[in-house]
Amino acid sequence: MKTLILANPVSGSFDKNKFKKCIDILNRKLRKIEVVYTEYAGHAEKIAKKENYDIIIPAGGDGLLNEVINGIENRVDKSKGILLYKIPFGTSNVFCREYKIPINPLKAAEKMNIANFNAIPLGIVGERYFSLMAGFGFDALSVKNVDLNLKKRFSKFAYVYSGLKTFLYEKFNSFEFFANGKRYEANHLIVAVSNKYAGNFNLSKNFMKDKLNIFYLKNGNRLNLLLNIVSIALHNGFIGDKIYSDIIKIKGLDECQIDGDFYQLKSKNNFIKYKKSSFYLVNI
Repeated sequence: MKTLILANPVSGSFDKNKFKKCIDILNRKLRKIEVVYTEYAGHAEKIAKKENYDIIIPAGGDGLLNEVINGIENRVDKSKGILLYKIPFGTSNVFCREYKIPINPLKAAEKMNIANFNAIPLGIVGERYFSLMAGFGFDALSVKNVDLNLKKRFSKFAYVYSGLKTFLYEKFNSFEFFANGKRYEANHLIVAVSNKYAGNFNLSKNFMKDKLNIFYLKNGNRLNLLLNIVSIALHNGFIGDKIYSDIIKIKGLDECQIDGDFYQLKSKNNFIKYKKSSFYLVNI
């Protein structure tokens, strides 16, 4: 079995020495390991889509993982049964927290066991797959406004600072979405297939893994938004409205955050759909 490790050397917490030690650990578990360092945005997606491999291991953050997942899901032949594992070298490593992969890269490498694997839930908005969530309104603008230079220097603080600026100065317009035969209005929306949010916070105590979990705030009142942010920060979850569905339609928006990165949609009318991954995540 050929293993491909895709490493992002500029990800939030990448450490060359730790990465080399991870490779040594994985060499004891796997054969035919090839290491490729990504060189630009979209590089990992291109490689994951075209290269021949049986196991793929992104070593980086949630953004790198999102590229890899989109590469796999857009392969011409999806019948191969590719195995995926993650070595965390990101800022928040939300995916690893969701699937109980150790946040310490060395421990994550030690824990890998290809005998255990399963498909995982994914969402797709427009033409983009996500393994965590798609966010509209406050979420989208907070990620859009992140200063990349500040992110390189101060990691998570850059997101906190951007969120504060977004909360204080941005205008949140209302939009509509449709689900389960009903029309809804909102100013903020999170469509999630992962319960973990912004690190180790949970969105809900009643999260459903076989549906899109749709969290929304009905108006742009900043107090409601603040109360919701505080509730999540205190580990009490999202206190706005919540519904479940297999598919929803968004109308009037073309900006969102997908798995922690800003994404410009091609249309202001988009469907968001639930599906099972064509790959298999190791260790679950």
